[in-house]
Amino acid sequence: MTPNFTVELAYRYLHLGDATTGPMASFDVLNNPNPSSQLDHNEFRHLYSHDLTLGVRWLLAPPQPAEPLYPLVRKG
Repeated sequence: MTPNFTVELAYRYLHLGDATTGPMASFDVLNNPNPSSQLDHNEFRHLYSHDLTLGVRWLLAPPQPAEPLYPLVRKG
């Protein structure tokens, strides 16, 4: 549309691998009938992440020109 308006569409795929939780304890008898067994854990296999992002930028002020760089001079 204009030089000050930018739209960006990006996709990212990330393979996270496998994961295992540590020992889990439940203080609710309905979920864990044997409260003394805290060695249960969950395993997750083949974790993936698909990310789709949409970015919009609108530059309100034009960029200021950089000041010219002068060579450094040393005398003496």
